[in-house]
Amino acid sequence: MELLAPAGTVETFFAALENGADAVYLGLKAFSARAYAANFTLAQVSSLAQVSRQRGCKLYVALNALVKEEERPELMETLGALQEIGPDALIIQDLGVYYLVRQHYPALPVHASTLLTIHNSLGVAQAAAMGFKRVVLARELTLSELAAIRRQTRLELEVFIHGALCYSFSGLCLFSSYLGGRAATRGRCTQPCRRLYHYRQESGYILSLSDLSGLELVPQLQTLGIEAIKIEGRMKSGEYVSRVVRAYRLVMDASLGDQKQAIAGAQELLARTYSRRTTSGFFKSPHPQGLLAPEDTGNIGLLLGKIDRSEESWATLRLLESLSVGDRLRLQAEATGERRAFTLKELQFQGQMVDMARAGDKVRISLPDPAQTGDLLYKVGETTPGGSRSEKKWLEYLYSLAQPAKLTAKLDKKLRLPENLGHPKRTKDHRSHRPFFYIRTRSCLEALELHRQKQGPLLVDLTEANFNEYLGQPRQARVLSGFIWSLPPIMFEGRLVFFRQAVQTLIQGGARQFMVSNLGHFQLLREVLAHLPRPGRGAAPKAKAAGRLLTEEARDREPGSAAEPELELTLYSDYPLHCLNVSAFQALKQLAVSYMTLSMEADRRTLQLLLRQAPNQWLMTYLYNYPNLMISRAPLPEGKKALRLISPLGERFRLTAIDGLTCLAPTVPLLWQKPLPELQSLGLYRFIIDLNRSGLPVSQVGDLKRRLLLGPVISGGMPMNYYRGLE
Repeated sequence: MELLAPAGTVETFFAALENGADAVYLGLKAFSARAYAANFTLAQVSSLAQVSRQRGCKLYVALNALVKEEERPELMETLGALQEIGPDALIIQDLGVYYLVRQHYPALPVHASTLLTIHNSLGVAQAAAMGFKRVVLARELTLSELAAIRRQTRLELEVFIHGALCYSFSGLCLFSSYLGGRAATRGRCTQPCRRLYHYRQESGYILSLSDLSGLELVPQLQTLGIEAIKIEGRMKSGEYVSRVVRAYRLVMDASLGDQKQAIAGAQELLARTYSRRTTSGFFKSPHPQGLLAPEDTGNIGLLLGKIDRSEESWATLRLLESLSVGDRLRLQAEATGERRAFTLKELQFQGQMVDMARAGDKVRISLPDPAQTGDLLYKVGETTPGGSRSEKKWLEYLYSLAQPAKLTAKLDKKLRLPENLGHPKRTKDHRSHRPFFYIRTRSCLEALELHRQKQGPLLVDLTEANFNEYLGQPRQARVLSGFIWSLPPIMFEGRLVFFRQAVQTLIQGGARQFMVSNLGHFQLLREVLAHLPRPGRGAAPKAKAAGRLLTEEARDREPGSAAEPELELTLYSDYPLHCLNVSAFQALKQLAVSYMTLSMEADRRTLQLLLRQAPNQWLMTYLYNYPNLMISRAPLPEGKKALRLISPLGERFRLTAIDGLTCLAPTVPLLWQKPLPELQSLGLYRFIIDLNRSGLPVSQVGDLKRRLLLGPVISGGMPMNYYRGLE
């Protein structure tokens, strides 16, 4: 089993290598889902790759951020350079990156990032079919779920074993993006889950999880046949990485009889690292003890004190603990809870520059950005003898071992344009299309009522409650078969039997339209189609959409052959299968998606560029909804079913238990009413109105549609990143 360690700097790279890592993963200055880490240039990566090969260590490059359309030329140049460098794999999230690698840089192996939210055997099977070499599984899986997945695949599996845990499933968190345009999916998360919230008569850090530490589980993961265990921490210090890697190496190398002693020794090593309270995560149970720590601030490290006075790039405080130049610090804004990490460059005591100060001393410290009076300062890592070397000195050391390669990759001008989109020419006047509204309903019965009102195409979430309502309406079978059935983004292994049976029943009842939001959904639909009886004369007519998911028999049949009518499905992709660039559109098209929902995080510039190139008749977007900002397996405290949260800035959210998961949603809707005319002028005319959490009576849906088109402006909504931009 491979021990995979993080590197955010040259120092941490060598800390990982010298303490026993089998592989190291790192990010570039661009396209990294840890944008606030120091990260590396392509030239530096070329040297790091040489050193890795010399020492028998693998090197993975995390190219795992979502990519905006305007960034595609830089992305393609980056991929060309990486193909020359030859890392052992790329870790990717964006389906557009996947498409470009497969089409133009097939020599680059790819690993599916945990941001793709692969969490069951269906997702792993789909990743294998797409040519991924390895899947980094969601952090929320139990050992029994991992075992079930392992039994059904030969693909390499990787799991996180140590480090920070996010409240939300990775890849499904819109919280930071919703609040300020800093997207977690692009590595710019401001960690709003670590802030203090008020709820009922209480307050606490209710969304802040303890850190993961799975030392004692290493032998079980080895027995399961997991190929790699991964340490989180590309923003951590060299001292932290060295201790954590050494601890896990100690346990992994111990013989069966020495494992208990090795674990005890490793725990002593970890006790000297700066971390939050630790938990074994979901490995042992889907409802683990000690996962939530609402009484803790969510901060790593020792509290050094409160800022007394701030002046541009300096701040004054009285120390509660010792402090040295080179220590890794984190500043937390008192009002918002926003955090910034930095390394201390200069320290003053009694007007003199010093290298260290003791508890009780009143000191001035240098800051990369201004602070506010009352902000909290934490020490999250100490300087070490090796760490006292500057990053410049570390680079000199690296280049003494391996000079950067001369990279010759240049952007092929042909790649600047979309490749083989294969769509009809547009009409001269894009505005000739009237807006086409899809209504996402709260229940199957509600959808039937809206159908009677002739409110247009209807989306129904495939939940157990809605499926039971479907079964209870046999006289409405023909109407129900015309709805678009939306599959949930999370389907744990133990629930796959239900979803297979439900989808099969729907298809046999005539349903031909499904909305997918996870890679595993493609595999689910193909499996169901493969096990259906051969379609007879009463089968549904051929769909006219370009992307079609067919039965195996239909796909293998010779064109023009006389055979039974083909059973075909029309697929819609939901926002978690993010579409921010033309290459992502092409990837979804290859996966047989007919209509793609644009990423909910998109901004104006991205949409303008995308809609000028992609076939707008196959694109759609949310116009009105209360989105899931986070989807979590963490339960609500004390068995509560719902809570109203208030942030330090007075923002209000709903935290609700839904179908075994916990969902955070805003009390202010995402509303693209103001951008609507501009989107229509760009040729976009398919829009989704989501009634979930809206409280809107069915009788008022028609009026809502009219208001969205003609006014007056609906008050209280916000267009998320459309005008302010997506960072």
